[in-house]
Amino acid sequence: MRSLSNVPARALSPGAGVLGFDIAASAVIIACTGICIHHRWKLETRARTLHVGMILLSTWCFFNFIDVVVHYAKAQVTYDYILSDCFFALLKVLSDIFVLWGMLKITSRLNTLRGKDEIRVIRCVGLLLWIVGIYHICLRFALAISWLYLTDTTKVNQIAKAKNGFEIAFQALQFIIYGVTTWLYFPELDYRKERASLTLAYIFLSIRSFCEIVIVGQLDRHPSSLQEILRARNVCYHLFSAFFSLSVIRSIPYDIDFDPLYRKETDAIAFVRNFVLRTLKDTTKEGKKTAKGLDEIFDMAEKNKSDDKEVKMEVQRLKKEFEGWEPIHIWDGEEKGDRHEDVTPSVSRHVRVNGTVKRASIFSGFGGKSLEPKREAS
Repeated sequence: MRSLSNVPARALSPGAGVLGFDIAASAVIIACTGICIHHRWKLETRARTLHVGMILLSTWCFFNFIDVVVHYAKAQVTYDYILSDCFFALLKVLSDIFVLWGMLKITSRLNTLRGKDEIRVIRCVGLLLWIVGIYHICLRFALAISWLYLTDTTKVNQIAKAKNGFEIAFQALQFIIYGVTTWLYFPELDYRKERASLTLAYIFLSIRSFCEIVIVGQLDRHPSSLQEILRARNVCYHLFSAFFSLSVIRSIPYDIDFDPLYRKETDAIAFVRNFVLRTLKDTTKEGKKTAKGLDEIFDMAEKNKSDDKEVKMEVQRLKKEFEGWEPIHIWDGEEKGDRHEDVTPSVSRHVRVNGTVKRASIFSGFGGKSLEPKREAS
């Protein structure tokens, strides 16, 4: 099979201006990445994904700089050098995925301390990006190999259009996610100092994705201007990546910073605990009457502060933890003709678990209340 792999060729120079701009932008991105990794963040575990994305972005900048130098020097290469663009694109796609994934994880943490549902959504979004991104990379490799081995031009054009289509879809998906996240979360963030910087970071990433959509869309329409289009793409991507890197430094709270969500959650836990204790005390007359069901009391606590998201989350957690618990009926002596030898006031200070009466200890302060788990129907 004929191949262009070893045929000599000469790289096209992008110009001194592009080379100088790439050096400056890459230096900013790499420096910001080092600063982000060096500092000890309060959200260290959530920030790791973003750190990986920024490391991949810095790696792409380094290899892209080498590629620009090769083109600027008009070095003698062979046609199989076009395969290097596929590996650069792989780094770029991985960087985009990890940066977006990391930004969503940080935003979720700044919005709530316990965001299990949000983490599930983030994983679904990440999976979708992986599928589209990997398929786009596979098409890019297929395009380069088919061109090197002199495949029919019709098939090459079909692969090129499919590759560009998936690349546009990949960037459009990022643009939508960035826009929706900014619209949904940022008006409610309690982190005032970080909110402005994080908003700017999202805006720069959104603009970067939008530029990618527009520029990639021109590849099929103006093939004669391919060199100018790729030069514009390189400049735009570097420019807004540098702006993003500068913004993200101040988007994550430092380890010494005060975390407003901890106080909100502590207040919510204290409110629910005190509300349940007070309600049990009032309704049972100091343990002399049958208590209300825990679900009913939890609902009352939630309605009392219906606008407090942390209270709702605490109530949901407690409902799940104490699912199946119900009050032990206490005989008040008013019923006639019934025998209650096994029901005494002392039972109200215990719970029955698997047939064994044990001391109740709920919320570290609900001991002495009449609760027992519901039994499964036989």
